Amino acid sequence: MVLRDSPNGPEVLMMRRHGNSSVLGGAHVFPGGKLDRQDLQVNPALLDQPPARLRDDLGEPDLDEPLAAGLYLAALRDALRAHEVVLHAYALLDDVVQLLLRPPSEAALSRMVQAVGRRYVAGFNRRHGRSGTIWEGRFRAGVVQQGEPTLQSLRMIDALSPPPGCWSSAPHRLGLTRDALVSDPPEYWQLGNTPFEREAAYAALLAQGLDAAVVRRIEHAAANGWALGSPQFLADMAQQSGRPVRPRARGRPPLPRPAA
Repeated sequence: MVLRDSPNGPEVLMMRRHGNSSVLGGAHVFPGGKLDRQDLQVNPALLDQPPARLRDDLGEPDLDEPLAAGLYLAALRDALRAHEVVLHAYALLDDVVQLLLRPPSEAALSRMVQAVGRRYVAGFNRRHGRSGTIWEGRFRAGVVQQGEPTLQSLRMIDALSPPPGCWSSAPHRLGLTRDALVSDPPEYWQLGNTPFEREAAYAALLAQGLDAAVVRRIEHAAANGWALGSPQFLADMAQQSGRPVRPRARGRPPLPRPAA
């Protein structure tokens, strides 16, 4: 149980479970989780906010900055775990956040993004004395096929904010640090038999860069909710989802020819 004093009396930290949850849906509960040793050893350059700001947001002026940063990471890790969403890659930029995730269901992805949005907007508005939303609309996402399309998406995201001084998963995959939030997909593990081989191979891929057409294809799929993969993968996804998963061909479909 987490308690703190406030001008209006003691405050207790509680969370409300999602209404659709099969276990205590809609109930207010005490959040679980713990602060791991690795949470206190994170490189501050990997955080999306300075440790001093994280401490101020907690409303605990006596809290030291490393502990505030550790608590922030622990909360983020527990949120990913609560929704069973696996984080493969992330890049935090000035105007956009790009993620490569593996959720157990479409609903889990939506709930996680909504939870992150509510928490971030509340903190942002509190710091800047404003109200209302700060997002330009709903989040956008596309489905990525395993194999080469996943590896290309991984490379594109990590290349958006390369080290040093970056806010991305690139340092984790290059062996510069160990980021507990990130889980490497099979496509990364197949780059080598040892950590050194995988890190060296991935560094070479980042240095090589992606073809501009590949980057545009990934960005277009994510921005418009299309699937990304081989023609057979797209056909299978369209059949399973019952809706188009790629842009329709321009122009009218050809008229059927009369039988001879």
